[in-house]
Amino acid sequence: MEFNKIVLGTAQIDGNYGVARENSIFDIKKILKICKTENILFLDTSQKYNNAHNILSNYVKKDFNIITKISFADIKNEYLNKEIVKRKLEEVFISLKQNQINSILLHDTNILKTKYADYLIEELNILKKNNKIKYFGISIYELEELESFYDLGFDIIQGPLNILDRRIIDSGWLEKIHLDQKEFHARSIFLQGLLSQDKKQNIPIKFHKWEKFWNDWFSWHRNNNIKPIQSCLSYALNNESVAKTIIGVDNEEQLNNLINICKNKLLDINMLKDLMKKTINDEYLINPKNWKTFK
Repeated sequence: MEFNKIVLGTAQIDGNYGVARENSIFDIKKILKICKTENILFLDTSQKYNNAHNILSNYVKKDFNIITKISFADIKNEYLNKEIVKRKLEEVFISLKQNQINSILLHDTNILKTKYADYLIEELNILKKNNKIKYFGISIYELEELESFYDLGFDIIQGPLNILDRRIIDSGWLEKIHLDQKEFHARSIFLQGLLSQDKKQNIPIKFHKWEKFWNDWFSWHRNNNIKPIQSCLSYALNNESVAKTIIGVDNEEQLNNLINICKNKLLDINMLKDLMKKTINDEYLINPKNWKTFK
């Protein structure tokens, strides 16, 4: 496969992402070196990932294509103004120590509900015209966000997609995005680490309420001599309508393992049809936003 479909996620720099975080040191220098060697040259980051911008600025020069997300969620609407909007955009380049980057995405859609939405889109278009960015887009959590804001001219739609969470496909939105020659970037392909676990014993207790699903999930993989991580990677990377797939790792060993699977062990998506019949469509499981509501 072509590694230009893979984007290295940097949420792990934060140290608080996912349910299966290993006790390891996230050595960004070593990880970026491996990525460069394997031609994985896209990075996904955000102003919300603690020190991610500052850390990346010390290691990333012109070798990588940076896709970052900005958020206005920390600013109350009554305090929002054009100056703040413009400053938020300028801070991207300052914190990353870059004159230009690949893309800026909106981390949330709150600002698009304010009177400054048009001004923000105008400023993003100016950055694009001046070659400060190639694309701008939106990061979504719910399909309703697409229905409300799709026509604002975004080049990139980033959203969740995995074997369990197929909302973007089943709704027809993925096909529309592809036909409109926009890019869909898949994130959460491992459902924050849940779906990449090799053993049922590694699934946190709070998720045991879906015991039948987990029994079916691990039985299918065991009977077919396939690792769950293979299924997850194959489902996203072998979908022709998915332009990029964001993959997060905790360490170099994980990254090398993922690279090995992508080179040698990806599955034809048709092989996953029986597995997909065993999945469930439960909003409390597939949407991490709901995980805090149960124990």
